[in-house]
Amino acid sequence: MVLAELIGTFVVALSIVYIYYKFVIFNFWRKKGVFYVEPVVPTGNITALVTGKAQLGVLFHDVYMKYKHHRVIGMYSLFKPNLLISDLDLIRTVLTKEFGSFHDRGMYCNVKIDPLSNHLFFISGKKWRNMRVKMTPTFTSGKIKQMFLLLKECGEELANYLESKAQMRNSVEMKDIFARYTTDVIMSTAFGVKSNCIKEPNNEYRIQGRRLFDINPIWTALFVFAPQIMDTFSIPLTYRNVSSFYMNMFRKNAEYRQSHNIIRHDFMNLLIQLMKRGYVEPDDEKETINISC
Repeated sequence: MVLAELIGTFVVALSIVYIYYKFVIFNFWRKKGVFYVEPVVPTGNITALVTGKAQLGVLFHDVYMKYKHHRVIGMYSLFKPNLLISDLDLIRTVLTKEFGSFHDRGMYCNVKIDPLSNHLFFISGKKWRNMRVKMTPTFTSGKIKQMFLLLKECGEELANYLESKAQMRNSVEMKDIFARYTTDVIMSTAFGVKSNCIKEPNNEYRIQGRRLFDINPIWTALFVFAPQIMDTFSIPLTYRNVSSFYMNMFRKNAEYRQSHNIIRHDFMNLLIQLMKRGYVEPDDEKETINISC
């Protein structure tokens, strides 16, 4: 008897949720008179993303290619309406004239439980603007040119590795090799660390790099389209031990450089300048001596 009542209550609750989604939530674009892609309860138009069958970029690309003859395309992501813009004039308006109203990404960002989410792509509002003002000088052409030697060094290691494999006529997995090369480049330019992932494919840097992008598709959908849920239940997108690994590595490297007065033309050097002075040296200042760490 109790079981039958529970089942009946569950069926009624599901019916109410279905009706609410179908005729309230999924009625938004219809009331606005905007063309929209027919959604599915309860995932809307992101079922392929939630089930892990498609990546986020591929999902929106496919929708755009199918309906690009419309200026705007209404979509639903779980319980949120989304607008995909295909008209160039409207895109220009969003990205330039009215950018002040559209700069927020609307994605999950929680400094306390997921410190690696606290960056320009995810933060919003005044905090985003303040960080952007500070970070913009670190991406000038002059600053990027200073890192060229680091990129060249990683590129030469990749070329030597591929040449040795070619001489031995061994087959290679290009996706894995380029992932290791990318890890070496990021670790060298951003963290000032020589990770040697090309030569050592299973070292700690490569393992943590893989774990950084090993994200459950459901978490990805919530992270992008329903950050309130992750915030409410304190769900970090990044594994806590992965966050600790990168934060400890950065902290130790920064402290070591400052205590030993080491200067290296990489991104970490620019961040240390920001931490110490609150600004980055302009490109036209006298070049500092490059000392390898």
